Amino acid sequence: MLFTDNGIGIILAYLWKEVPFVAFFVISIMANISSTLGEAAQNLGASKWRTFFNVTLPLCWPAIKNAYLIIFAFTLGAYELPFLLGATTPKALPVQAFIEYTHPDLLHRPYAMALNGIMFFISFILVLLYYRLLQRDLRQLKVGPK
Repeated sequence: MLFTDNGIGIILAYLWKEVPFVAFFVISIMANISSTLGEAAQNLGASKWRTFFNVTLPLCWPAIKNAYLIIFAFTLGAYELPFLLGATTPKALPVQAFIEYTHPDLLHRPYAMALNGIMFFISFILVLLYYRLLQRDLRQLKVGPK
């Protein structure tokens, strides 16, 4: 699982690291949700799975989206796990940027800065997209369901 081209070791390590973080986000939202919503759905004939997918999951979805944005931005720029567990070639973008930046020849530094700029641009586009989706969701809440 280590140093493979498919990155299974990296994926498993990030899952091990980030699932508790997402669970913390979701639990904090679930603490504020009234349990009577799920009970009402079950009293009206919904199964437990249907209640989960139609009541609980939509109420937790904002927390899951927030956690996804934070985790994506973190993992896009993190180099430690891909550096320790990843394949030797091709290298992950943050690992390659780190190697180029720490290269003894200073002519490699502009390449490292360009790689960092690409990672910043990707993160910035994702944050803008997330902001637009959040604004759309807030407008729908103010107007009400259609």
